[in-house]
Amino acid sequence: MNKYKGIILCGGLGKRMNSEIPKALHKIFDKCIAEYVVNSITKAGIKEICMVIGHKADMVKEYFKNNSNISYAYQKELLGTGHAVMQATDFITEDDNILVINGDMPLISDKSIKDFIDFFETNNYSACTMSTILDNPFGYGRIVKYGENLFKKIVEEKDATENEKQIKEVNLGVYLYKGSELLSSLAKLTNNNAQGEYYITDTLYHILLDNKNIGAYVLKDSSESKNVNSREDLVIASAEMFNRINKYHLENGVTIIDPKNTYIGQDVNIGKDTTIYPGTYIKGNTSIGSNCIIECSNIENSTIPDNSYILPFSNITNKH
Repeated sequence: MNKYKGIILCGGLGKRMNSEIPKALHKIFDKCIAEYVVNSITKAGIKEICMVIGHKADMVKEYFKNNSNISYAYQKELLGTGHAVMQATDFITEDDNILVINGDMPLISDKSIKDFIDFFETNNYSACTMSTILDNPFGYGRIVKYGENLFKKIVEEKDATENEKQIKEVNLGVYLYKGSELLSSLAKLTNNNAQGEYYITDTLYHILLDNKNIGAYVLKDSSESKNVNSREDLVIASAEMFNRINKYHLENGVTIIDPKNTYIGQDVNIGKDTTIYPGTYIKGNTSIGSNCIIECSNIENSTIPDNSYILPFSNITNKH
């Protein structure tokens, strides 16, 4: 695989969260939403990451201070998504491929990122958009294509014709570029629009004007496309994340008595034939062996050997 770098956009105000905490740092259980994005793209093979930060930037940098793979670009004025990526031009090199993704998509999986990269590479596109199919696409920009895979344009809801409004394929704000194409198209962006902003979607327009092909990749599981913009969105994303994690452990031979009242972190490993009782919280770098019984307890950053019985209301932290 060619070298890939990732740009994560985390500079927004997140007004709908009504919080003193930056949106990117709001948590689903034991990780912030931007950390899930970082983990997914890292597992997909993208090791170098530039995080574009703005609102309460110092808080974001403090949270990720132990991740040496992350560098930062600062967006002083919030002048649109294109402007955000423009702040990271020193990070972009012509010979690399660049993923651009929002930091508020905690459900995006490393497999989907890998599939997106494979689609981009196999077809040797100059750029790619990621889309998904929604039963109710109202409010989203529609993806218009040539044939099955070639991108033609994005049409916003307010500008769509009646026929275009029937399109269920919507833009997710996730893109892949050849580095040379991204740098060239960023240099051509203007803010000559009603909002006075620079839009990342305009880079696609400039690439098409150069007679280059842009692919349109369809994300198969639309639940992964969820953006967290409000507390209500956070609840929905949290429920989906817990369902996904619990399903993984159930399929791998773990008994979870009541999945709706059991909280297991993304990094937890659990052996076969272990039984987890309701009211249990397992998080951090925790490994639980096989044939264990875990009654209502809190376990964090610990190792539980095979055949263990954890008494109700135990609190186990940093035990290895």
